[in-house]
Amino acid sequence: MTSTVYSPDIPKTAEEVELEDIIRELAYRLEDAREGSAEYKMIERQMEGIRRGSELGGLLMEEYDIGGLSAVRYWS
Repeated sequence: MTSTVYSPDIPKTAEEVELEDIIRELAYRLEDAREGSAEYKMIERQMEGIRRGSELGGLLMEEYDIGGLSAVRYWS
């Protein structure tokens, strides 16, 4: 199995842009949700699904873990 290389120097694919948009929306909703609420827990589950669903999702969620909303804003 070959590993895909993700680099800021390579133009983003439609898949990358779409996944970044989804994570961005979830991150903003998570920030607005009351911690411990059903909405908060649902968003956390969705983000965990993205993390484990694909290599790209895992890499993007790793960036989010490190930089939080600053990473999300960087993707714009």
